[in-house]
Amino acid sequence: MKVEKGLLALVWGMLIVTVAAAGVSAARGDQPAGSLGRPDPVVSQYAGEFICGSVPPGIFGVLGPGDYRTEISVHNANNFPVFIQKKVVPLPPPENTGLPTPRRVLTMGPDTAFHMDCADFLSFFPAGAVCPPASADNPELCKGYAVIEAATQQLAGTVPTIVPAQLDVTVTTTVTNPATLDTKLNSLLLSRKIVNYPCWSVIAPTCP
Repeated sequence: MKVEKGLLALVWGMLIVTVAAAGVSAARGDQPAGSLGRPDPVVSQYAGEFICGSVPPGIFGVLGPGDYRTEISVHNANNFPVFIQKKVVPLPPPENTGLPTPRRVLTMGPDTAFHMDCADFLSFFPAGAVCPPASADNPELCKGYAVIEAATQQLAGTVPTIVPAQLDVTVTTTVTNPATLDTKLNSLLLSRKIVNYPCWSVIAPTCP
């Protein structure tokens, strides 16, 4: 009987130690190890909504009648190169979920810039495919998110490491009244999120 009590106390003590250790790890915010035994790389992510197409009168929704166009401008204000991955996630009609397109990659040099417009957003969809219409009542309207991920490479000793990179990212959307040709413009500077991304290698972005 004493032996059984001793074993029970030992098991209970080991359980307490295990739970305590897990709590300490969670409190430190430890990241799960990636496939190579290291934490997944951390990158900056910017997501801006785009609107491309026309809304005719009589279509009910948050958007009024007019022709909509969006442009996203990106500037690397750093004095070092920045790896870029970009993709498009369409917004289909309510109660449906849009799937992300394959990513495209590029490297921005110091103090360089690029932009994305409606023609670029639509080009992300496979040949012969179209952007899922944002409304069942209006198949001419394409909406979605353009997602831009940014990181740079630093050396920790002799080991190259991927770290987040800050960019200037601005979303500009215009709506034009087709009858009067009056145009309204809205511009927004995006803030970044810091996210874990397991498919960034230590050399260059390799997400599918």
